[in-house]
Amino acid sequence: MKCAKILLIGMFLGLCCPNLSANSYTNLVAGPSQVASLYIRTGEVARVLSGKLATPSKLTVTLNGSNFDYLPGDFSGSSPSAGYIPGPPIIAGPAMLTLVCNGSSPVFCSVEIKGPTEHVMPSTAVVIPADSGGPVNIILESSIDLITWTGALPGTYGTSTTNRFFRVRAERTP
Repeated sequence: MKCAKILLIGMFLGLCCPNLSANSYTNLVAGPSQVASLYIRTGEVARVLSGKLATPSKLTVTLNGSNFDYLPGDFSGSSPSAGYIPGPPIIAGPAMLTLVCNGSSPVFCSVEIKGPTEHVMPSTAVVIPADSGGPVNIILESSIDLITWTGALPGTYGTSTTNRFFRVRAERTP
């Protein structure tokens, strides 16, 4: 019975919990007197992986209308100040990353972006279509061999057989 509860909890988590989509990577590059920007959408998380910032260039993170500047040396933690957390920033969107080149040498930074969350639909899910084709009947069935299926009702089942499988299907009513 414990295994069945764990399996049902696992199926529930699989249906209801989001998975992050695949990561993407991009580079911000700015030459002398240039600016490069990257918008981080709601639900995305950006992480600055590496880069080259030369004085007086900077990377600005804009969050809720406030600007936070990262200067050369900030990523390594070589010039920490009070209340400052050294290292490359990790930013949850919505936000804007802006790379500003104020010097004579080009600057860059590489950014990893984790996409917004997505709800994953397992292949065994039953979906009732949103159409005008009429109502559907939801049918619960059980089998001990995965070949012969018989109607079943929700409830408590004993362990009289070695395995009992259940499936749910939708059938359009005439």
